[in-house]
Amino acid sequence: MLRLLRSKRRKFFQDGRVRKYFIYVLGEVILIVLGIVVGVRLSNWNEQGKQREEEVKLLLEIREDLKDTSDELLGDLSSHQRALQSGMILNRALHQHAEFHDSLYYHFERCLNDRQLYPRTGGYETLQSYGVDIISNDHLRKEIMDIYQGSLKRVEEFGQANPKYDIANLLKIHQNEHFRITDKIDKEEDIPGVDLPVLFYDLELISFETLKADQGFLMDLQRSFHIRRQKIGRHTATLDGIHRLIDEIDGELE
Repeated sequence: MLRLLRSKRRKFFQDGRVRKYFIYVLGEVILIVLGIVVGVRLSNWNEQGKQREEEVKLLLEIREDLKDTSDELLGDLSSHQRALQSGMILNRALHQHAEFHDSLYYHFERCLNDRQLYPRTGGYETLQSYGVDIISNDHLRKEIMDIYQGSLKRVEEFGQANPKYDIANLLKIHQNEHFRITDKIDKEEDIPGVDLPVLFYDLELISFETLKADQGFLMDLQRSFHIRRQKIGRHTATLDGIHRLIDEIDGELE
């Protein structure tokens, strides 16, 4: 096409038809500009297509990470709920001056259970390396940031790895003070590479009356309830947020 225009333009110039010559020059310019515009558009569309493919891959990875994290959170939440229930049973027995029975030690042991969340963050870390703007949906991008930078971080910071909120450490000192080890085997466990089974022995309460009168223990037990309640609240809220975010990601991927 351009060759034909050049040939025509040359002929008009040679024939002295200046007006038509300039019209053909303008035509060449328009064709060149159109070619550039179309080329840029095609390049942009191709780039946008590649970016969308990367966005979809990231969203799929983040969704799987969130599902795994949700399962861990659910297990931790259940453990906290059971531990709090046992704590209330033990606390009632202590304040109602009940007689000690073996099940109370079971509940005491369960009070020591604590958890530390380790969320799956591979997809989110990859997102940060790409730049969060690769998520085209503004609201979805904000929700992802809120979950990873807000909710999950708060659950992590409130976990057992933080000495301030380590319930097991808070109550362990009282176990060492009020219980002693017996000769009765609670369980034995075979460990690969170890010839003899590992034996775990039962503990027995030294004095239930002393335990009931120990104000330090009663105060720490009460403090454990406050910490546990906050952990349950954070876990519950974060689980709700994750489930909503997964639904939003599914909607974006449809």
